[in-house]
Amino acid sequence: MSRSGSLPFVGLLALGLLFTPVAATAAEPILVRIDATSPAAIAELEQAGFDIALEGKNAIEVLTDDSGIAWLTARGYRWERIERDLIPGARAPGREGNLDSQYHTYQEMVDQLAALQAQYPSICRMYDIGDALSKSYDWTNYSHDYDIWAVRISDNPGSDEPEPCIIYDARHHAREPVSTEIALAVAIYFCENYATDPLVRQAVDSSEIWCVPMLNPDGHQWVEDIDVWWRKNLHDADGDHHVDSYEGIDLNRNYDWHWFGGNWYEEVYGGPYPWAAPEIVSIRELHLAQRPAINPSYHSYGEVVLYPFGYGVMPEPAVLEIADEFGSYVGYSVEQSYNPAGTSKDWLYGTIGTVSFTVETATEFIPSGATMESVVEQVLPGSLWLTQRLWGASVQGRVTSALTGEPLLATIHIPEIHEVYGEGELLDILTEASTGYYCRMMPLAQQTITLEVSAEDHLPAIVEVVTGGYSATVRDIALQPDPSVVEDPPDALPASLIRFRNPYRAGEAIQVAGSPDLPGAVGPRALAIVDLQGREVRRFELVGAANRSGELRWDGRSSGGDRAPSGLYFLRIEGGEGERARAKLVLMP
Repeated sequence: MSRSGSLPFVGLLALGLLFTPVAATAAEPILVRIDATSPAAIAELEQAGFDIALEGKNAIEVLTDDSGIAWLTARGYRWERIERDLIPGARAPGREGNLDSQYHTYQEMVDQLAALQAQYPSICRMYDIGDALSKSYDWTNYSHDYDIWAVRISDNPGSDEPEPCIIYDARHHAREPVSTEIALAVAIYFCENYATDPLVRQAVDSSEIWCVPMLNPDGHQWVEDIDVWWRKNLHDADGDHHVDSYEGIDLNRNYDWHWFGGNWYEEVYGGPYPWAAPEIVSIRELHLAQRPAINPSYHSYGEVVLYPFGYGVMPEPAVLEIADEFGSYVGYSVEQSYNPAGTSKDWLYGTIGTVSFTVETATEFIPSGATMESVVEQVLPGSLWLTQRLWGASVQGRVTSALTGEPLLATIHIPEIHEVYGEGELLDILTEASTGYYCRMMPLAQQTITLEVSAEDHLPAIVEVVTGGYSATVRDIALQPDPSVVEDPPDALPASLIRFRNPYRAGEAIQVAGSPDLPGAVGPRALAIVDLQGREVRRFELVGAANRSGELRWDGRSSGGDRAPSGLYFLRIEGGEGERARAKLVLMP
């Protein structure tokens, strides 16, 4: 919303007034405390376009102007004007831009990430995860072209590994630069202390740690150069290629989960459609590829940890438990969010199953440089603890093909979670496509859960596991190929050589005949039953049966007498010169 008196902070149609957008000059907004905390009231205020600055237990604080106050009064809201400086770290003398010198500019942030990569190449790598809108759009009054940068900190930072992942993100909102400093501090701490701190080394070696310090670089630059109150990105709503103060998309309302667009001139405008902001598409793709188990998203202000969902539906116990524990580490209160539409934490939790929460830091949007440093110092220990929690109560492991050992993109349904919480909206877990890895955080209390696992071209599996306590429950799952879609091996036996019924039941006949089609002059000499890992389960010698019909029966047991599990096997026949040919056999229970 504009800071001009001629541009409303709320929909003027609701007041029966005429709305005429104009390019506004930056003016101080009015800070108002409102006695409203119910989800219905918050939803009404959000949809009316109010810029909610703080969510409290007994009241909220919003930024507005005279027209917004008239709207509140007309609807009977109790409000109180507050005189407090929310940007003491802005407009520092002698500084290029509007912020105190302790804050990183965009280029200083990029240089810092590059320095970490150069100094710690074995554990830190920089990634360009996408573009700000400025990379593909030209404005008459904005000339920057910005990428969105992230670093991965791991013992193999150049490749995906089957390890639990955490993603620290910051700066959805332009006027919240303290969030960038926290995410940077996390990356710096892990790199600088890897060689000397055993806990840091353990976290880096056993996890994938991502930091995205500045999701909204265009908005950041506008704060630096023009308007310290700017919240959104630089979406050009009217298409005139000119950045006007009433334009932009609120990046933390543009996720596709209970999305609501609203009016384009409002500070909480969710965009013309979900994923309209390229910045949000960039972070979405990172999340979908890495599938983080935990995600703190840093904002300001309020000193509160907000957990999903923003529309009154409670998440599973693990989300509440981890949010509470994190809040206790940093000294913040912990509350359910009131933001009802299109937020990152709701989308991440509902879609991926990530324990995601918004961390509203500090007591101002832009603290002074010195205060910002103390905020970072306060929040950092709890942020680091989250990497230890990755290996606490959880269920995690790999899903692979039992035939090839290759990772599978698998779906995992946990009825104790998906059929109990989220009012039926929680999506099933997907494994990381590149590694087959999955990780779901669980509460400390011991419980038995069911993993219903499925993947394309494979038979489903149902696995029961016990979770809880202070360590992870690791369960790797190998899915048997579906015999109806498994292709015959390239050296499959000719039909004239061997006959048996498939699926095969223990004790049934297997007919083996001599055949000139088999390599080797003396015909078949041995038949081995081999599992999907290539291990010989049972062997039958066929010497004396060569060049004439023969029959054998497999009782479904190994050479040691153990019952072989049902599933897919291969019959391997060896010829006189050692050549082999194969056929598939599906052993029934």
